[in-house]
Amino acid sequence: MASGRRAVALAVGHLEAASALNSSSSLVVAPPRKSVIVVLTAGWSLLCFDHNLRLLWETALGADFPQGWAAREVAVLVAPSPLRPGDVGLVLVAASAARQEGADPLEKEVEWEGRVMRGRRGGAGAAAGGAGGAGVDGTHHVNYYAFEGRSGAPRWRHQSADFHRDGDALAEGLTAQHSYKLDAAALEGRHFGEVECRDYREAVLAAMPHAWARTADTRLTLAHWAKHKQRAAGGATPSSAVGAVAGGSCPNVGSCPNVVVAHLREGLEAVHLESGRTVCKLLLSPGGLHADLNGDGVLDHVTAEGWRAHSGGRERVAHCSARVTSGVPARTTLFNGSVCRSVQARGVAPTAALWEGGADPPGGVSIDVAPPAALGGREGMRRRLDAVFLNSRGDVSAYSPDGRRHFQLRSDATWQPGAVPTLLPLLLRAGSSAPALLAAGDRAALLLSPAGGVLAHLPLPGAPVAPLQVADLGGDGAAGLLLCTERGLFAFRQHHRPGALPMAFMLGALMLVLIASWAAQSGGGGGRSTEAVEARED
Repeated sequence: MASGRRAVALAVGHLEAASALNSSSSLVVAPPRKSVIVVLTAGWSLLCFDHNLRLLWETALGADFPQGWAAREVAVLVAPSPLRPGDVGLVLVAASAARQEGADPLEKEVEWEGRVMRGRRGGAGAAAGGAGGAGVDGTHHVNYYAFEGRSGAPRWRHQSADFHRDGDALAEGLTAQHSYKLDAAALEGRHFGEVECRDYREAVLAAMPHAWARTADTRLTLAHWAKHKQRAAGGATPSSAVGAVAGGSCPNVGSCPNVVVAHLREGLEAVHLESGRTVCKLLLSPGGLHADLNGDGVLDHVTAEGWRAHSGGRERVAHCSARVTSGVPARTTLFNGSVCRSVQARGVAPTAALWEGGADPPGGVSIDVAPPAALGGREGMRRRLDAVFLNSRGDVSAYSPDGRRHFQLRSDATWQPGAVPTLLPLLLRAGSSAPALLAAGDRAALLLSPAGGVLAHLPLPGAPVAPLQVADLGGDGAAGLLLCTERGLFAFRQHHRPGALPMAFMLGALMLVLIASWAAQSGGGGGRSTEAVEARED
């Protein structure tokens, strides 16, 4: 920031595995692992710092993106998974770009030419690209990069020119016998060597839930993928893994990560960890939640609509309603329900009030809905997840996979336009089997049990400008919360009280720490001074 460089993505992680560090040390107590910090700037520079903020290495990625294009989706991951013998850790980057308005004086002409060329080619041919990547829609393609963690040496890169799309070739070479017919739109989203995601059904479901509502939701994870197990004649269930990592030191080969799973705006993409080749890509609509709620092995999709004031029009609009469908693509509706208390007091099926075209919400104030979440942990429902919703009036609703309303309550987790709400499950302590639900607005946050009981009520010192983050602040396995506001950064940390009832320590023993600095007017000539303040509340 001091040099005028703006960070667009940041990640912290360990380059060495804990097991490798313990085995290499002759000491009784193993030395602590040191983290590294990796930053991607708006100018497409990737920087890696050690735990003392000393620069280890820096590399530039700008040559892979057109001039004047800004970051669209970015994510960074630091992992102790070396790709080659002698490597120390791995740094993975996913990045896509979009053309900035006004950056190119010929922007309108270029867009017009692109539309004309796509119209002439038409269909799958519009997606065909040559060796140089011509015809590839770069705004929707994500580039992936892998670097050795200690030195920053490149290991592979996945670009649109390397894995270009060719609808004709895919139609002939990748459509298996007895497979579903692929249309032009499906072919356009496929790469050379890519197989269908239904061959990895268990792996795809294990990567869920998937939810994308804002650019901060783009993330990378490592996983072990194997093809769907087919029941053999002798009763065995053989499976085919994607491929092991050559330089990995994982003791259990069956659980070693072999793919990078990217959660993107367009959906889920799995990239081979050793080569960067796309394994499969599953297109999922943004703004909703995608997970297997009822545990039947079929992906379910959860969407919710609020209630806009002065919407106008006579069309039948679903006001304050949730809809859950099943299948890829979605073919079956599981249930509909209301996400507002006053709109529907009983039952699950939408009432006529939900579908009044052009009607204003009660009080004439629009009702917004946070991205839905999936909550598990209820007794006897270990493999089933509840669909949970939060609206701007503070109504929290939870529905079981069969459409029964589990609970619906009014809370103080309200927000005004401009604030960013939070709705997510979290484990209060590492190893806990029952997650809690965090629901936060612009003035208060609540921790709820899977049954809907209030575990804690947390007043917020400012309106959040980003979703609340869960972090182990004390290193003791207890979950803490990070709140980012315009005033600065606040941290909530758990404190135990001997003799308290289970979960009772959350009610009043959370410490609020202000870690932010802000400028204040000085008494003399109107200069500005910086002051760091730490405030605690019990």
